[in-house]
Amino acid sequence: MSARREWLLRARVVLVPVNRTAAVTGATGFIGWNLCEWLRDEGWSVRALVRPGSGKPTPAGVERLVVPLKQDELALSLQFAEVVFHLAALTRAPNYSAYARINAQGTHEVGLAARRTATRLVYVSSQAAGGPGTTETPRREQDLPAPVSAYGASKLAGEKALQQIDGLCWVVVRPSAVYGPRDKDFLILFQLAVWGLFPVIGDPRTAYTLIHVRDLVRGLEIAGRSSEAIGQEFFLGHPEACTSEDILRAIADAVGRSHRPFRVPRSLLWSLCSLGNLGSVVGRTGALNRSRYAELTADGFVCCVEKFATMLGFEATIPIAEGIAETAAWYREHGLLRPAP
Repeated sequence: MSARREWLLRARVVLVPVNRTAAVTGATGFIGWNLCEWLRDEGWSVRALVRPGSGKPTPAGVERLVVPLKQDELALSLQFAEVVFHLAALTRAPNYSAYARINAQGTHEVGLAARRTATRLVYVSSQAAGGPGTTETPRREQDLPAPVSAYGASKLAGEKALQQIDGLCWVVVRPSAVYGPRDKDFLILFQLAVWGLFPVIGDPRTAYTLIHVRDLVRGLEIAGRSSEAIGQEFFLGHPEACTSEDILRAIADAVGRSHRPFRVPRSLLWSLCSLGNLGSVVGRTGALNRSRYAELTADGFVCCVEKFATMLGFEATIPIAEGIAETAAWYREHGLLRPAP
């Protein structure tokens, strides 16, 4: 008996019958691509819903549909689909209005379409919607949300938009920081590490909840099938938090360099984030801006993942060292991590 089948037999959840057809918005992105591949390999028929004008590829064996985030067009694409995983989102924008146009209003359109077709909607939100947390006081589902960035506020607005649609079958999943093959956000840390550079912002003991993308997509599938998940919000991450020092040490080991961290003064970080805001004025939206500064200087981003484990019988299992090593190997294989001269 396979490990997966044995787990399903032992799980304390009821899996609703499915026709094994899923739609995925944001399918060309980091998490969306991995989710499409996972569902495909698990026997699902997968529809990748791609925005008009996108030239990005989708995984082999996945049906590609070009669809705007508009209710009528989406409803046609969701016909006979059991579940839609909504990942399409804006992660970099100059202001809240720009974020909200996609992350809140676009999510509302997906919700209206899913209600029309009686399709379950699994909304992939973010821990940023809940806000910071520490190892002593991790962020929990019952806590009053306290996002500190415009991105987090827009994802929270998307959650609320769905919850106000009468008759919609929804599940909200708030992943912690996600890393793994195809990720580009952590890539800069690996590239700096190759040169022996390990920047630390604030206290190196600041803790974070992380999750490898393979653990995440396994959890999302369960959220898309479990009857107990309906109408619930969940944080999803590895049960063991790690510090920024833990993360940088794991990266150092993965790239074969000595871990020699250096502090980045907050004044310098603020200046870089301010430059990011100026860049957005001329249409160059970067990874750093003043909204991002609030997240980078928070006391930590730790969330409690007990609810997902208790209700749905699933925990992330890939340890940070193993996951970071696998990620580094993927970067090398795809020419993104070249040795320093």
